[in-house]
Amino acid sequence: MQLLPRDPVRRTAVLLAFLSVAGMYFVHTYSYAPGKDRLRELEARLLDLEDRGLTGDSAGGATRQELERDVARFADLVQRLEVLIPTRDRIPALLEAIAVEERRFAVEMTMLRPEPTEPEGPYERWSYQLAVRGGYHAIGAFIAAIGSLDYIVVTDDVVISAETGSPARQGRGPVQVVASLRIHIRVAVPTTTDHSETRE
Repeated sequence: MQLLPRDPVRRTAVLLAFLSVAGMYFVHTYSYAPGKDRLRELEARLLDLEDRGLTGDSAGGATRQELERDVARFADLVQRLEVLIPTRDRIPALLEAIAVEERRFAVEMTMLRPEPTEPEGPYERWSYQLAVRGGYHAIGAFIAAIGSLDYIVVTDDVVISAETGSPARQGRGPVQVVASLRIHIRVAVPTTTDHSETRE
């Protein structure tokens, strides 16, 4: 059974989408989620020991200082990973960064359409449908650049096809293609909800 399409354009699109999703999965599954769970566990244990006034061997072999060091280490890990999760007020700057990459790779975004926000654990998932036209390699570089921005941005549902009426179809110039894709951004939810805040 053939796992990847024969067409090199579609094969590259599938690989780019897979690498983007896989990167997000591994960061969240093997670094962020375990670190946050371990931090909560250590904090609960430390508070319990403080309530009971236990230290040293009575604390299961770990001294209070060792527990505090572990709590600080995992808090630092979670803090560094949460830097990759934007807040709502950072989304306009993130979209502007995507527009900068559009100009850098000389492609044209013909559509940037927001989709309904979805709750996702302690975060919100913001999704946008994009359509981009330009050279095949330029579009591939543009999609890769989106995945390398300061915040975690996942791309999926990538479909690339030759532009209708492209001069290359008549052998008169470079291949122009059109790509449609969806990007997903996990957004940190403020602790107090401001009902007057609207999504841009």
